[in-house]
Amino acid sequence: MPIFQHGQWIYKPAWFCIYCSDGSIKEATKRKLQQEHIIPFGLGGNQVIPRSSCRLCGRNTGMVERQCQRMMLGPTRIRLNLPTRNPSQKPSMLTLFIAHKDGHSEERTVPASEFPLIIPGLRLPPPGVLVGARPHPDNVGEFFLKYPTEELRRLIANENEAVRLASFNSWLFARMLAKIAHSFAVAEWGYDSFDHFLPDLILGKTQTAFHYVGGDMSITTRDNNGLHRIFARREIIRGCEYVIVYLTLFCNFGMPEYRVVVGRWKGTQSNDSRCAPA
Repeated sequence: MPIFQHGQWIYKPAWFCIYCSDGSIKEATKRKLQQEHIIPFGLGGNQVIPRSSCRLCGRNTGMVERQCQRMMLGPTRIRLNLPTRNPSQKPSMLTLFIAHKDGHSEERTVPASEFPLIIPGLRLPPPGVLVGARPHPDNVGEFFLKYPTEELRRLIANENEAVRLASFNSWLFARMLAKIAHSFAVAEWGYDSFDHFLPDLILGKTQTAFHYVGGDMSITTRDNNGLHRIFARREIIRGCEYVIVYLTLFCNFGMPEYRVVVGRWKGTQSNDSRCAPA
């Protein structure tokens, strides 16, 4: 169990990289390891695994998180006053992209405090591995956006205008979800308790994100107990016992629930052919 210190929940150090290593502790390298925020610091995450990421993997996962936080969630973070490691770089003005029905477009710069509070995400079908689908590189699901219509009405002059509120890359977003889920499962249940499905996806070595990252198209979750909700379960599906992390980012806004299959539990054995390596 983690302990609460200085506003963060701190788990035990891993002493090896939870993304690229085989789980063995090496004295020559363990002091070079970095801490890992399970949900990114810039999204308000306060769960930390010390000494759990090598510098190379840290740069890789950090690049994905930065793109998600700046490209997709930048205005959201500003409006919600979420933490940043570079407060001096926090913009005071943001750009709205306005499209007109006659075909021309324009940019309008507005104070960051007046930019609409947008919460982007994805509605996803169940992870492919749980329904017996073959791995594939295709995007699935639907873009999902929460926004206050009254704030938009103040910014758009008439009904002949439309506004582009967010840019979104589903694959990068899925990689971030995979990283959150994998690190949470390792922190909660231990690196050796399950076979790992996600490191190649987290590090960008495979394009089959939605074989393991999914959800329930009908479920959106509102939970006012916190900004994000995360928990893990072991579930037997199609003859195999999986470790599944349930995650809702910005749950107090009624956002979609994600279900990420992080691996196969090692504590049970199955001879079912449907439980072959994914």
